[in-house]
Amino acid sequence: MSIILIHSIILTLTVSVAFLASKMIPPHYDIYVTAITFVIYFSIKRLIPQPDKHRLFDSIIFTFIMMVIVYSTGGLASPLFFLTYFLLFALALILEPVISMTTAFAIIAIFIITLSPSNRQSIQDLIPLFSLPFLVPFALFLGNEYRKIVQQRKTIQFLQRKEHFLKESYSEDKEDHLLFLSIIMKGHLKMIRQLSENFTGDQDLERIKKVVRRMDKLIEKYEKTA
Repeated sequence: MSIILIHSIILTLTVSVAFLASKMIPPHYDIYVTAITFVIYFSIKRLIPQPDKHRLFDSIIFTFIMMVIVYSTGGLASPLFFLTYFLLFALALILEPVISMTTAFAIIAIFIITLSPSNRQSIQDLIPLFSLPFLVPFALFLGNEYRKIVQQRKTIQFLQRKEHFLKESYSEDKEDHLLFLSIIMKGHLKMIRQLSENFTGDQDLERIKKVVRRMDKLIEKYEKTA
């Protein structure tokens, strides 16, 4: 089962549970339920150290709170129905963008199923409800663009770390190179200087040639391993 399907099922259940909770909460007590939910939310969030797991938990809590407020303040006639618009955009940013689409259809389904036959709704009353699917493409676009920006930032951070690592490696190689020159080459040059200052003939010339050949071999060996 894909992660998108799991998130869709969880958010659909959250919308349904929010509707049932709004019917069970006594009038004027929804503000207390919202406050208690926030307290539970921040308490549990402190117990979850992994930031990646916060996204789903945040989505569930925000969906539950917003839908309880909308349901308990009049449903379609609620002056706070616009919170569902913000919810769709928020879900597109927090979770996968397609989650906003499944949540919108879940909200529409809940309202249609719970419409009372005796309480006929006019088309004008249903406009806010059927406007939700038209917001989904904007939410999808916004969510995709946000994910692209996040991915670009991660790529930039990765390249910056790689550049820093290469600079450190280059600095270490440079130090090794200087160490090679200062210790090995310096010793051979000192030997050549001593032989040239105390030059007595062909024997010292052969020794100088041996030192030079040894220096050439060391340089070649260093270049191959560098």
